[in-house]
Amino acid sequence: MTDIATIQRLVPELTLVLSAAVIFVGSAFRVPVAGLRTLGQFSVLFAALLLVGPGTVGSLPSTDVASTDLLIGDGLGLVLRWTSLISAAIFLFGGSRAERADALEGERIGLSLLVFAGCMLASVAADFSLLFVAMELVSIPTYTLLFVGRRTIFSAEASIKYFLLSIFSSAFFLFGLAWMYMLTGTTSLVPHGAAAALGSHAWSGMWPWGVLFVWIGLGFKLAAFPLHFYAPDVYQGATPMNAALLAVAPKIAGMAGLLRMVECWGPNFGAPLVTVFVLLPIVTVTVGNIGALWQRHVRRLLAYSSIAHAGYLTIGIAVVVAGKWPTGWNDGVTSILLYLMAYSVATLGAFCILAGLRIGGQVPEDLDELAGLARREPWMAAALSVCLFSMAGIPPLAGFWGKLGLISGAVRAAQVTAESHSTSRWLFVLAVVAMLNAAIAAAYYLRFIGILWFRQPPHEDVPQGESVPRQVGFLCAALLIVIGLYPQPFAAGFRGAALHARQVTQQSPERPDHGLAQAEDPAEFMRPSSGSVNQLAQ
Repeated sequence: MTDIATIQRLVPELTLVLSAAVIFVGSAFRVPVAGLRTLGQFSVLFAALLLVGPGTVGSLPSTDVASTDLLIGDGLGLVLRWTSLISAAIFLFGGSRAERADALEGERIGLSLLVFAGCMLASVAADFSLLFVAMELVSIPTYTLLFVGRRTIFSAEASIKYFLLSIFSSAFFLFGLAWMYMLTGTTSLVPHGAAAALGSHAWSGMWPWGVLFVWIGLGFKLAAFPLHFYAPDVYQGATPMNAALLAVAPKIAGMAGLLRMVECWGPNFGAPLVTVFVLLPIVTVTVGNIGALWQRHVRRLLAYSSIAHAGYLTIGIAVVVAGKWPTGWNDGVTSILLYLMAYSVATLGAFCILAGLRIGGQVPEDLDELAGLARREPWMAAALSVCLFSMAGIPPLAGFWGKLGLISGAVRAAQVTAESHSTSRWLFVLAVVAMLNAAIAAAYYLRFIGILWFRQPPHEDVPQGESVPRQVGFLCAALLIVIGLYPQPFAAGFRGAALHARQVTQQSPERPDHGLAQAEDPAEFMRPSSGSVNQLAQ
């Protein structure tokens, strides 16, 4: 039941929603775009201020003092809300001036606020109904944004594709939630509610089908195999900043829902379902990286790159469901949070730079149009290169630590599940495939960077564009360098969030305490345990 405590916990999200409503009304009454843009940016900063307080990641309480029937107040939700707000700030400050303003600029700002409010809501949802509302709050404004982005046949095609497939995936997602409610008799995502019912229900053998239906809905948000096929066409038809929103926001919401799902139901997964969750990232990463190798269109290349990154994120999910509790949970969630943060900053930074760039008066579409950019705009090329290097996983940038944590988690999960020969073998295969795909990804990222620095420009037009998107891109590049050089504080905070999430939901009888008080080194997830190299060689 919704009460005043629930409303109080949702004040940051309500701030974004109310600001979006004011912006819609102001846009209808022809309020100057500059004022609407300032209101949107201020609302994000104010929502961030509302999250600052006693519930910071470094000082999380050991008990659940911030939860209601519909919300769960744990460290995992807090980190995901911060990731959403940081992404919203980058998007609004860097993207609002990057593309040509017109009569629908206010609608763009308001719709983007709704999208990130949905991401924040999905981060703390503890009930099926609220999680579904959060996912729709992400989906509906997103395909509306695709339509109002630019009035071309390609934009209309991108919008209708995403619209139809989004409805299709939402139907599967809702059907999966209804299936789980049928089996458990509860809409709770808290482990001691739904998971306990699953273990005792006479029809418990049917519930993996419900998990797969839910995965279809969430996999579409992530653009993970086999629900990835829409991404290249939609990214190509969208504007650069709409493509940036599509690359980041649905992934945050999808990972939030997926983490809640595996936290609630993961301990009940049988061997066949665990194998499915281990195989999915293998295929997703490979499809994304191989598809990107042949691309010449900038946004299509980044679309396939986004598919590959979805595969890396789901490696963390495989570690959670295949590894033993609590080791699998701690390693998987910590690496997912670090990778998601690094990916979001790098992707938004790259798109801000590309969206704010004008060559011959147009946004560059083909890689060849960016040839020789470093000779005329060396700082812009350097910032874009840092973002691409981070996405490629080149040390010492943030993306490197994210990939290392995910692969190390897979190796460690394989070692602790050695008694299950099949699961352990597939986890080692997953680690090897992830490393090979990192090399494949480096090929097309380095080709992109090589075009920026070593190719002759095809024309004499001087690159132009807005200064604000460039500055935001520089800040993103600087943040990636800082996280890469000093990963320990971020790793410690994210591991603390993972530990706190388990402390909050530790009451489940299916989830006994395995010495949670003896916390490991927060950065231990980055270091494979001894013997991992030898086992990989075997």
